[in-house]
Amino acid sequence: MLSNLTNPMYENILIKNGFTPKEAKVYLSILEYGQATMSMIARKTKLERPTIYDIVSRLENKGYASTLKTKGIKHVTVTPPNIIIQSLKSSLKQAEKILPDLMEMAYN
Repeated sequence: MLSNLTNPMYENILIKNGFTPKEAKVYLSILEYGQATMSMIARKTKLERPTIYDIVSRLENKGYASTLKTKGIKHVTVTPPNIIIQSLKSSLKQAEKILPDLMEMAYN
C-alpha cells in the first residue's frame, strides 16, 4: 500500500475535477487497496458504512468504480487514474470545440 495516496493534494485535485470531498477520499482509499470491501473502506476513511455504500454507488454511476459480490461480500475496485484523465481530456476537447458557438450565443 502507498501511504502517500492520503496526501491532501491528491484529494484536492480530484475535487477540482468533479469529485466531492468524500468521493475523493473513498476513491483514493480503494485505489490504495487495489480492491476493498465496504468495511475496509470505512476503516480507512473513518466514514460510516451506509455513507460508503452511497459514495461507492455515486462513483459507479460516474464510471469511476465497480463492484463485485463474492460470497455475499461486496468488493470494490476503481477505474485507473489514467482512464479518468483520458476521459477528462476528451470532455475538455469537446468543450473546446463548442466554445466559439457558446461565446457567440453569450455575447450576441
